[in-house]
Amino acid sequence: MTIELLDWDRAVHLKPSLADQFPAIAADPIAGSFGQEYFPRYSADPCTQFAILVSAGKTPGLIILGVVEEGLFHLSGHPARFFWAKEIDSSQQAAVAKMAFDYLDTLAKTEGVRQFSIEEIGSPCELSQIELKCLNRGASLVPKLVGNVDLQRATDDIWRDVRKSYRPLIKRGAREMTLHIVDAGNPCKALFDRFREFHYQVSGRRARSAESWDIQFDFVARGMGSLVVGFRDSELVSGTLSVDGDDVSYYATGVYDRERFHLPIAHAPVWRSILAAKDRGRKTYCLGDIYPDGAGTAKERSIGRFKKGFTDTLAVSRVWRWSPRTKGNRIRQWRP
Repeated sequence: MTIELLDWDRAVHLKPSLADQFPAIAADPIAGSFGQEYFPRYSADPCTQFAILVSAGKTPGLIILGVVEEGLFHLSGHPARFFWAKEIDSSQQAAVAKMAFDYLDTLAKTEGVRQFSIEEIGSPCELSQIELKCLNRGASLVPKLVGNVDLQRATDDIWRDVRKSYRPLIKRGAREMTLHIVDAGNPCKALFDRFREFHYQVSGRRARSAESWDIQFDFVARGMGSLVVGFRDSELVSGTLSVDGDDVSYYATGVYDRERFHLPIAHAPVWRSILAAKDRGRKTYCLGDIYPDGAGTAKERSIGRFKKGFTDTLAVSRVWRWSPRTKGNRIRQWRP
């Protein structure tokens, strides 16, 4: 078993053979090239990037992507991501997971990590070796619901999944607003910068670095995303920004004039973003987290209810959090 730290400057450097073994990394924008460039530059606060490859002999086994920022091991607001290689043998997974977590344990001392937050992509029904290691460290478990739109279906089928009450609002918004799209066909930096200022006006703070905004525009201009903005009486009132991985387009940012929430200013831009992602050949449009009652903040639940109006498909995964000081009880995986 070996540990290797992969180079990560603008993006993680994966040899073609490694990219073939870990296709899920490039498929999703959070873990793929967009997230690798964007998240370390999202905040002005310094962070240390980790792309950890664990191999069983010469066979790649596991890649962990995460950053250490202010004592947290995560992916800048998202859990750190764990990816198994396609060809790793199940009999080797326990030893690979042990080495991975032994290395993570050292980060508490070398990097001052006080809390770990991780998510294993494609969590199986029963607990995996990764999740057992989390339990053994006394980790807490938070179920995660994510809204997805299957873009491989016909547009009419996608439309039928939209909440009935939303359909007239989408049509009304398209009539009452002038919609513009910034993408590879219209890489308008001036319009994108206007959206950036609109984001600042609505949020009241500049939470993101200028470089992170430039990265978003670069991806949109290269055909790896889109920005849909809506104007009423020549005034910018809404914007929906999506970024892509190889397979998935992700709802990255939605900004809407709070004084016009009584008007359907958000529905048409989101719907147009979904259709634009389908036109770019993506397989899935990810709306992000959907918070059930009792989870998240009131604002997060409200945003989740809005997003859920565009799909009936919810994916489930598990997020684990633990502190190096937490004491866990050793649990073994049951085998019949």
